[in-house]
Amino acid sequence: MEAEERWWETQPPQAGTDADAHRAAIVRRAAKAWASQIIDLGGRNNLLFYRDLKVGTIDLTPSDRVDESVVRQLLDGRVTRLSRLVSHDDLPAFARRARRVRDKADENYEERGLQTLFLADGMSTWTNTRSESTPAAPVALAPLRLSPLGGAAEDFDLDLDGDWEINPTLLHLLRVDFGVDLDPDDLTTDSIDPLTAHEWLVERCGDVPGFSIAPRVIVGNFSYAKQPLALDIETSVEAMARHPVVAAIAGAEDAQRELIDTQPVADISEPDHTPPADEFLILDADASQSYVINAAVMGANLVVQGPPGTGKSQTIANLIATLAARGLSTLFVAEKRAAIDAVTNRLTQAGLDTLLMDLHGGTGGTGGKRAMLQQVARALDTIGSIPAVDRRDEDEGLVDDRDRLNAFEAALHDQRGEDGLSVFEMQSELLGVHEDLRSELTLPRSVVERISWDDLRAIGGDVAEWVRLD
Repeated sequence: MEAEERWWETQPPQAGTDADAHRAAIVRRAAKAWASQIIDLGGRNNLLFYRDLKVGTIDLTPSDRVDESVVRQLLDGRVTRLSRLVSHDDLPAFARRARRVRDKADENYEERGLQTLFLADGMSTWTNTRSESTPAAPVALAPLRLSPLGGAAEDFDLDLDGDWEINPTLLHLLRVDFGVDLDPDDLTTDSIDPLTAHEWLVERCGDVPGFSIAPRVIVGNFSYAKQPLALDIETSVEAMARHPVVAAIAGAEDAQRELIDTQPVADISEPDHTPPADEFLILDADASQSYVINAAVMGANLVVQGPPGTGKSQTIANLIATLAARGLSTLFVAEKRAAIDAVTNRLTQAGLDTLLMDLHGGTGGTGGKRAMLQQVARALDTIGSIPAVDRRDEDEGLVDDRDRLNAFEAALHDQRGEDGLSVFEMQSELLGVHEDLRSELTLPRSVVERISWDDLRAIGGDVAEWVRLD
């Protein structure tokens, strides 16, 4: 792969297939970097800092409670019954843990699309340079199936559901923190097994402070907070290469040119002539916020940046309402739940909570499939009961007021007289005069209107002579 990418870097892209492959290679390289950047190397990542759970961990490390020979059969890929792994007296407790682990795995798959149920063999540790937490990273991982037996799931069959792999997050940390760049493809064996993985890691991590591997066998759910995002990036390279915006961000020049050629241009003065019946702002919006909304409605690709308090959540709420009024839907995602609540609360306060489908809980969240269906039903009932509103009179009055304000604004900036100064510019100049130089003298409008430009120049000369004479 690396050789292929280097080849593309030195060859000019050709039309058709060659150009597509060149673009795909650029996006693939960028996606690899993006996925690595978002991997959480902190204590919340249980692929690096695993902690036994009270009920959510099945510890199958050979002991007086767990049969070592049967564990070996499981590690070798044979379907193994839980009642053969543990004694009859211990089976109820182990089965209870298996039910909890399996339920959590099903929940992760249904709600997050993640396969998190794994059999782990070996637990590595090292001297942590990031914090005081003690690392505990599973070494070899294999996807696992837990098949319940009997109506009450009092026993289970354990079956490996894929090949063994060396913990990729562990390999990433070793590269980032200790400069140990390991590629599992370098293993001489055709397939990875736990024992081979242990020996290979220990041999190559001799310079990693405190690195060691403890003999542990665990069934549990292994994932970290940003794993869905990293997984999406890693498995969506083809789709991202086809998308001009993502490909442009990745650095594909042809995608960048495509965006430049097709990008619609919004006018900052758009609100000055938009019909009120075509404007659906639910909150106040200044010129810059209106520009963002109008550009998005036109189909522009844009990034909006602003410090706290500049109205980003307000603008997003206005944009969602505007798009909904046009029959469009909006997918709103955020790294922090508070950002989502800031927008949904504004929509709720505006009486538009029936537009929302909160997929991941929080304030007003769905809380499960049944609650989600109830929310859909409530939204349909509300939409069907909203009466039609005739706003033609209000819209005409609004247009009249807007036209007068626009005319006043135009007159304020209209350049006048021989000096070509506008009223706005003259007021700005006057405001810049030091307070000690300002006069208490005021002239009525009737007098000012009779002053010609020749009179003004004469007055200016008289004032200058007066100042010169002190």
